[in-house]
Amino acid sequence: MRFIERALVEHRDARWTVVLLHQPFWDTPGEHADWDRVEAMLGDRPYTVLAGHFHRYVHQVRHGREYITLGTTGGKSDLRGVDRGEFDHVMLVTMRDAGPVIANLMLDGIEGADVYTLAMRNLMWGLDHAVTTEPLHVVSERFTAGEQIFTLSADRPITVRGRFPAGVQFRATPSEVERTLASGASERVAVQLRATASVPVANLTPSLAHWTVEAQGEHHPMLSESTAWMIPDRLFSVRSAAPVAVDGDLREWAPLRFALERWPDPSGSAAAASLRFDVRRDRDYLYLGFDVADSTPGFSAERVAQQQDGVTVELDARPDPARSANQSVLASIGDGTMASLLVTTLTAVEPQPDPMLGSMLAPPPAGLRRAVRTRTGGYTAELAVPCRFLDERAGGDWERFRLNVVLQDYGRDGEGHSYAWRPSRFGAPSTTIHGAGTFVRME
Repeated sequence: MRFIERALVEHRDARWTVVLLHQPFWDTPGEHADWDRVEAMLGDRPYTVLAGHFHRYVHQVRHGREYITLGTTGGKSDLRGVDRGEFDHVMLVTMRDAGPVIANLMLDGIEGADVYTLAMRNLMWGLDHAVTTEPLHVVSERFTAGEQIFTLSADRPITVRGRFPAGVQFRATPSEVERTLASGASERVAVQLRATASVPVANLTPSLAHWTVEAQGEHHPMLSESTAWMIPDRLFSVRSAAPVAVDGDLREWAPLRFALERWPDPSGSAAAASLRFDVRRDRDYLYLGFDVADSTPGFSAERVAQQQDGVTVELDARPDPARSANQSVLASIGDGTMASLLVTTLTAVEPQPDPMLGSMLAPPPAGLRRAVRTRTGGYTAELAVPCRFLDERAGGDWERFRLNVVLQDYGRDGEGHSYAWRPSRFGAPSTTIHGAGTFVRME
């Protein structure tokens, strides 16, 4: 801050000032008092601000000045194109008498500074949030038929299309819908699900709903595409049991109630790896046991935990509404949600530390125990989470927690896939489900 103040004082008469920084504090959740001071010090001088951090381009105007967050030049990005601000580019800045002229040089052409604006981002946000997947709660431990509800809402005129192909274990009726909504309108769409045979809810493979939402942008129609899970859910029990020896030996666990054995995408056929697991508790610990079938298990001390075979556990013991809520990864980092979760990966080796992920998560709670044991055709794992950690997060004696389990299946080349038991909580309302994977303590 002293450097900035000194530089601005020493160069009061600069024809133009360019502010370069990594994080766009004006577009980041929370209060940023130092950045407010910088803007005050800039005052009425001509200036342009350039930042990065989000790997997603956006152009906006503040205080009559251009503020631009750049995209990527080969960095991590979904590269969904100009209408998402996700593209690889180099920014060419030419200083003229009247100020900078900005051109974005991309692989397939040249675009101006306003290639992706704040108005375009706001429009896409509305399209991304136009469809909400409502929970399909069932009471029985088995599922035969039910009604999946989607809520459509419009902050501008939109056209919504949904496709519901048959899944591994149940069919959807109708198979597709199309709706046109006026600004401010909302509508509920009911999709009937019927299983070919009664299936345990704990072992269900989701069917998929494919959504497109379209609206007219400033210059052309803009489109949002998403894939939602259709999966019945229920409150799962965690019953009291004898203490578990955390050694990777699962003989005391049989049978394991929950399964990830088939995947909805691309074909729903058996995957190269599969997982069964269960959850139990005693007075002091919550225990999780995992049995992974994998013909080619691979572990590497040279890789971070998220880039090799393993099982990632994500646990949230906070009270509602925080526990059941869903939001983006960035929002979860900003409001402290990410640091409130227990996120840990069980692998058969000590992996490389991940500085990026480690900076987002709280350290493992004291007393956490884990064990992984390899075997022919796979591996087994156990995790013991101190109940006092759950109590701290719950603000008293814990009664419920939310759990997701992700099976990681990676090859020796580092390429692989991750399969989740329940949809991720990090995303738009169409791709997340409120409170999915909630467990309740039973005596």
